[in-house]
Amino acid sequence: MFTFGSVFQKLSAAGTGFHTPVFLLAFFTFLVLFTWTPARRRRVLVLLVSIAFYLLAGPGAVLILLVSSLLNFMFVRLIHRIESPFGRKVTLAVTVATTLSFLAWWKYLSFALGTVGLTPESALGRLWVWPLNLAPPLGISFFCFLQISYGVDVYGRKLSPLSVCRYAHFILFFPKMVSGPLVRPAEFADKYSSIGAIDNSLVRQGLQRLAVGLIKKIVFADALAVLVNSAFGSDFQGMSCWRSLFSLYAYAFQIYLDFSGYTDMAIGISMMLGYRLPENFDRPYAAESVRDFWRRWHITLGAWLRDYVYIPLGGSRVAKPLVIFNLMATFLLCGLWHGASWNFVIWGGLHGIYLVAGRLISTARFFKNRTALVWVNRFLTFNAVVFAWLFFRAADLQTVGHFFGTFRAVSLEGSELMWLLYAVALVVAHGIMSRLKRCFLGVEVHPTISMACIAAVGFMAAGTVFELTPFIYANF
Repeated sequence: MFTFGSVFQKLSAAGTGFHTPVFLLAFFTFLVLFTWTPARRRRVLVLLVSIAFYLLAGPGAVLILLVSSLLNFMFVRLIHRIESPFGRKVTLAVTVATTLSFLAWWKYLSFALGTVGLTPESALGRLWVWPLNLAPPLGISFFCFLQISYGVDVYGRKLSPLSVCRYAHFILFFPKMVSGPLVRPAEFADKYSSIGAIDNSLVRQGLQRLAVGLIKKIVFADALAVLVNSAFGSDFQGMSCWRSLFSLYAYAFQIYLDFSGYTDMAIGISMMLGYRLPENFDRPYAAESVRDFWRRWHITLGAWLRDYVYIPLGGSRVAKPLVIFNLMATFLLCGLWHGASWNFVIWGGLHGIYLVAGRLISTARFFKNRTALVWVNRFLTFNAVVFAWLFFRAADLQTVGHFFGTFRAVSLEGSELMWLLYAVALVVAHGIMSRLKRCFLGVEVHPTISMACIAAVGFMAAGTVFELTPFIYANF
C-alpha cells in the first residue's frame, strides 16, 4: 500500500546516495515541482528539500547540525559587532573551538578513548560515550569546515555576516552536503541569487554531468568495488602478490571514479537548480608531483587546508625547518580529518613526507629530456599515491601487514600474469575514459541522450546488474 511513510522509509533505506534509483526518481519528481514553483519561492523549496534530505540521516543528526549551526551563526555575528581586536580574536577562537568540539565528540572520542586504553564498556568509557548513541551527523567533517571558513572570513573582513536564509543555504544546500565540494562563503554569497533560476543551457549541462557521474560510479567504481572488497575483506589470505597489487591499484581507480563520480553528480544536480558548484578534480593521476596531485585531487579541500591551516601556520614564508613542520602538521591534520584511526594518520603523514621530499629532491637533474622527465615524474607520483592508498583502504595495520605478507613468494605464472595484465588494462582504460569524458562534456548534447544514459544506468542499478555501494567519502 502506498503511503508517504513508506516512501520516506524507502528513501532512508536507500541512504543519501545520488546513484540510487529511489533518489533519482525522487529528484526528478522534485525537479518537475521546482519548475512549476514561482521563481521567488524556489529558494525556499530548495531549502526545505535540503532539510528533508538531511532528515534521512536521522533526527539526532539534524539536532546536532542545528545546534552547531545556530551557535556558529550567533558567534560570527558577534565577531562582526566587536570592535576590539583582542575581543574579536578571542571570539573567533571560541567559535572555532565550539565547532571543532562537535567534530571531536562525534568523530574522534572513541578513537581517543581507545588510544588511552578506555573501552565503551568501562565505567569512565560509558560516561563519555553515551551521547555517541545518536547517529553521527551526515557530512559532519564537511559542514564543520564550512562553519570554520565562514567564521575566519568574517573575522578577516572578507565578507559581512550572511542573513539567516543565505547561511542556511550555505550549510544545508543538499548537492554538496554529503561530500562537498567545499564552497567558500564569499563565493556562495556572490552566486546565491542564481539558486532557483532556470537556465535551459545549464540544465542540459547538468544532465550531462549527472549522466557521466552515474556511469563512473555504477558501471566502473561499483564493479571495481567487488574485486577490491573481496581482497581487503579477506585480509589478502591465499592471494598472490600480483593479485594483491592489482587489488590496490584497482582501489586507486575505484576511489577516484567513486569520488569524482559523486562530484560530477553533485555539480550536475546543482546546475539544474541554477547554481554551479566548483570543480573538484582535474585528472589527478596525471600529476607530475604530489604537490601537483593536491592541485588536482579534492581541489577544494586542498585549497581549504592551504588557506586555513598551512598559510596561518606560516606557510613557506618561514625558515626551512618550519616549512617542513607546517607541511607535516597540515597533512597529519588532513589524514585525521578523513578518519579516526592510525591508518588515516599514516596516510596523511605519507603525503606530508612526499611533499617535503619534493621540496628537497628534484628529478630534473637526472633527465635532460623534458618528455622523459614528465613521464618519470608521473610514474613516481602515481605509484607513491597508490602506496599511500593502502593505508587509507585497509581496516587496520594488521591488514597492511597481510598485504606485505603476500610478497614472500614472488612468481609470474599464468594466473599471476593475468592479474598483472588486468592492472595495465586498468591504467589504459583510465586514460581512455578521461579523454571520452572531456569529449562528452565539451559538446552540449541533446537532453534526451543524457536522460537515456541516466535511465539506462538507473535500470541497471535497479536490476542489480552491479551491487550498489555507498559513496566512499560519505564516511568522512
